[in-house]
Amino acid sequence: MRKFSLFLMILAAASLFASELHAQNNPVYFPYVVNDGNTVTELLFTNATSRDASLRLTGYREDGTAVAGPVLVVPGNAQAVVSSFSGLSGWVLAESSVPGVLGNVRVRSADGAAQDIAEPAQPSTTIILPFVAQTGGASTEISIVNPSPYFTRVSLEVRNAGGTAVATVDRQVPPFGSFR
Repeated sequence: MRKFSLFLMILAAASLFASELHAQNNPVYFPYVVNDGNTVTELLFTNATSRDASLRLTGYREDGTAVAGPVLVVPGNAQAVVSSFSGLSGWVLAESSVPGVLGNVRVRSADGAAQDIAEPAQPSTTIILPFVAQTGGASTEISIVNPSPYFTRVSLEVRNAGGTAVATVDRQVPPFGSFR
């Protein structure tokens, strides 16, 4: 009975440790981050939990080179705005110590004349964008990100309203790389 109790205590301790390891990697992906003379990108975080959340941000250039970002704490039931990563043209991975931290991205022109707010991306092998536009000075920019440490091949096909393919791209993306 004593061995069984010890086994249960070890199992319980291991499961607590494993859940803490799992909680350390709650990713939020921002596939479009550009901070240059024309564009400003701000990352918005909402901690919808009652626990303080430690966030570690890492930026990646289009070639996959990592750019160290800030580490910040977002108190429970609070929000934070991050406007770091000056000069970055790429993407950002935010990792939270607790589940329940939500992200949004605000992209605006440097002069403030234009602004857009969007949700972060979710990884998938197939993504369908139901509407893209390129008329009257407005256009849709598509950012493809490889959030893995391995090379990957991406096929992208853009179709018009009638279903006819108007553009096709087949490209290899380096580890943690991206392209637009």
